[in-house]
Amino acid sequence: MGGRTDPGPAGTTLDWRRAACAPAVQFARNGADVVVQYRYAGEVHELRLPNIIWSGLVQEARVETFATLTADWTQWAVAGGLVRHVDGHVDLRYGYLGLREIRLPATIWDQILAAIRARAVDGLDR
Repeated sequence: MGGRTDPGPAGTTLDWRRAACAPAVQFARNGADVVVQYRYAGEVHELRLPNIIWSGLVQEARVETFATLTADWTQWAVAGGLVRHVDGHVDLRYGYLGLREIRLPATIWDQILAAIRARAVDGLDR
């Protein structure tokens, strides 16, 4: 579950974590953000989630808030985050100071949740 060390943004070095249950995804900590990098359709994509958002996501994943997503928005986290599953994608909204919306392939979302539930990425929010 450990990872390799790769150069991160602006020349920083990131210690990537991988999980067997999430083969297309790797996770790292970079300052106040958790970085989620994934490969989909032959391209590499990267998400940067503020620690407070990542922590809320982890808590909600562990209590199964995301187990039965539909096309209707489901509220998550105290900060008013929203999530839904539409046409093979998961839309994630968060932010009370500035709204952010992320669209992920559902297969990638499932791998992120699997890594969280397997505790393969514990400690990234510290």
